[in-house]
Amino acid sequence: MSALTEAITKGLLKIEADLESPTFDWQGESYFCVPSSDEKLLSLERGGFGVEKVLNLVVRSEQFANDIFPQSQDLITYRGADYTIANTKLDPTGTILRLACVSDTRGA
Repeated sequence: MSALTEAITKGLLKIEADLESPTFDWQGESYFCVPSSDEKLLSLERGGFGVEKVLNLVVRSEQFANDIFPQSQDLITYRGADYTIANTKLDPTGTILRLACVSDTRGA
């Protein structure tokens, strides 16, 4: 592990601890994460407004065995709500996995 990846990992571990170790579930396993946003978006549709919850998570990639990461269209659960992963990005160091997720809560 390089000095940079070690520093990033230590920083994420500290943030996770400060946030009381939030987790999300994927394929029956729990993974620590740093939620960077959790917001509701309204869009005008036929018959009224649709509500989408948008969630962005920062995750230490070392938590995933054999570099098998969540992918677009996979389902995760965060704080009891189900989300579909819209996009994933691995940072250039391979240390951070970013998950952009959407929860369709129409009628909520």
